[in-house]
Amino acid sequence: MGNITSSTTHLQVNGLNPAQTYVFTVTAKNRVGEGSPSEMQSVTTWQAAPSEPVRLQVVKTSPVSIYLSWWRPRELHGTIKKYQLVRNALNWTKDQIVEELVNIDSPFVSHTVRGLHPFTTYVFKVRAANMQNGTELWGNFSSTLTVSTEMRAPSSSPQNLTVQPLKGRIVYLTWQPPSKFYQNGPLKQYVVRYQSVSPIEGCEDKDVHYYASEGHSANISGLLPGTEYIFQISLENEAGRGPPSDIVRVSTLPEELCRLWLNKLIFEHQSLRQPQHLKVEIEAGHLQPQLFFFPF
Repeated sequence: MGNITSSTTHLQVNGLNPAQTYVFTVTAKNRVGEGSPSEMQSVTTWQAAPSEPVRLQVVKTSPVSIYLSWWRPRELHGTIKKYQLVRNALNWTKDQIVEELVNIDSPFVSHTVRGLHPFTTYVFKVRAANMQNGTELWGNFSSTLTVSTEMRAPSSSPQNLTVQPLKGRIVYLTWQPPSKFYQNGPLKQYVVRYQSVSPIEGCEDKDVHYYASEGHSANISGLLPGTEYIFQISLENEAGRGPPSDIVRVSTLPEELCRLWLNKLIFEHQSLRQPQHLKVEIEAGHLQPQLFFFPF
């Protein structure tokens, strides 16, 4: 290292590397020459913060998890004790989530981040820390990585479904889409299912209708007058169909029910050979007419 004055009994050595072991000896020198060196003394410098991890990348994604990997810092400056993985969700919240990974000795690190939300964009960054005398020495963060989770079927149904009868065969439906947080992907279409509470033999009483995602209302026609129906609506995206809404019960207006039943009953008995009088009676509270035949 060079010569120092004879009166010097201590020396600070600068420019050493962190977490490195050095060996020192001291030799006295006069006009005659140089004496024997002292016994060797070794000393290890303290650890320092490492450099940033490198090659942060995504390996695999799912609707609720992201599998990441990275390589440890090029400049360790000691022994890596832990990593800190930070994520931010861009779609719904600006909250920052910090996750610490400890006891990782491998130069290659992989980790699955779980509990994520479908169809959401996240930004990740990672840093490493050494430990010296109980103090965490954190290095710089890596470059950021932006990645999105995959779609999943909607986790909520459309809200506030209402059904209003307009005519004997038509009802009017309105609804509201669920929050985008629960749509889990771009909307594809709404699905309305309905059926009569008491099926009538020979009459179509249930069906499925599809409506574009931009609309929030629809007319359904071709129903049976004076008939009670149940309605439900659900939502679809490219990943699948979400849960149905609560059931809404409504009865169509009964204005044409008698005429329809008469036509049906007359058709069933039109093959009778002898002329007959036809008498129809409707009891209070009963929608189905009673048919009686009397000969001339």
